[in-house]
Amino acid sequence: MLAKDLSGAELTYDDEGLTRVRRTPPGYRTTAVRTAVGVGEDAFRRLAEGLMGWELHRLAGLRVDASTPAAAAGVDVVPGFGVGPLRLSAPCRVVWTERSPTRTGFGYGTLPGHPESGEEGFVALLEENGLVVFDLFAFSRHSNWFYRVGGPVAEAAQRLVTRRYVAAAKALAGGLAG
Repeated sequence: MLAKDLSGAELTYDDEGLTRVRRTPPGYRTTAVRTAVGVGEDAFRRLAEGLMGWELHRLAGLRVDASTPAAAAGVDVVPGFGVGPLRLSAPCRVVWTERSPTRTGFGYGTLPGHPESGEEGFVALLEENGLVVFDLFAFSRHSNWFYRVGGPVAEAAQRLVTRRYVAAAKALAGGLAG
């Protein structure tokens, strides 16, 4: 259960759902990572379940405060980065989900209080050749003057979290032999 009720909050950006189709609206930065993390249906299942159950976020070092144990459209979630009083909370709402035998994922959009404004999508893919791919696509811009002033630090933190997401996806899928 969320510590803070976000039910009346509105997304802090327009263009809801664009991460599902990997599009960035004008005026936003793009983060796009698409990388092989495993092989086979079991690896895909592990990644998909870990992604939808917030485990990807936890393995990436984020604290997760979510209104449900699994991602679903309309679910509010507050990932937190940092330690104790230095923890930065990032309120979001899941705006789309998808589950199929070869593609599972979700996208969430920012709510008031998030340091960025935009959307991030996380997808597990099972390709025809059996390769399991982790696909992260996001668009964002700083939410206010304070974060714009600290832009380089905020962008470095975003790159760090993205690297942690990739490492977590590899751990969930079981990695690649070789």
